[in-house]
Amino acid sequence: MLTCLFEGVPQPTVEWLLNDKPVQDDHHIHTDQAVSEDEPDRYRSVLTLPKEGVVKGVARYECLCRNQFGPSRSIITLTEQRKLRRWFT
Repeated sequence: MLTCLFEGVPQPTVEWLLNDKPVQDDHHIHTDQAVSEDEPDRYRSVLTLPKEGVVKGVARYECLCRNQFGPSRSIITLTEQRKLRRWFT
């Protein structure tokens, strides 16, 4: 699960990108957005990913927020970790 916290007036739109391409909701990936209960100008967007198999090699996720005053972005890079095989006993 990746979480992006942002604020803005007027409320920004949010788009999640994977390797510079828009992420689409499907039965494996889900996005959700909520307003902060304490501060009405603060927002949270969550990208929920499957536990395994989502990263092949390196994946660059970006949370892109925009309103009439311009864009803001947060970037996270995930790297696939592979299990090593035992070749010797």
